[in-house]
Amino acid sequence: MKVIKNPVVVCFDVDATILGYDIENVDPKDVFEIGIGKHKCKCYEMKKHTQRIKNHKASNHFIVLWSGSGVEWCQAVSKQLGLDSYVDLMLAKPKWAYDDAPFVEWCKRIYLYEKK
Repeated sequence: MKVIKNPVVVCFDVDATILGYDIENVDPKDVFEIGIGKHKCKCYEMKKHTQRIKNHKASNHFIVLWSGSGVEWCQAVSKQLGLDSYVDLMLAKPKWAYDDAPFVEWCKRIYLYEKK
């Protein structure tokens, strides 16, 4: 069992949070292709969120990267964006969380919209 003693755990989703897919309004030099095996897509780095990863890590927070597409996708994205040294744990996106308090009472959801 892995025990995380850091009291501040910050989680980042991959798809549409650190990777953007609406490439029509993005500078073509910022678009790249990434994939696992035969599955490839064109996308861009959502820099406001990846900068937040770096900022949280600089504050000694424990960084979790997750994706509904699985841990292998997290690994590929982290490597592509040079985030491996900032991320402490990668996992598939959780399906359930059991707690006596509603999610919004103990966890703050943040989403920074990119200007195109």
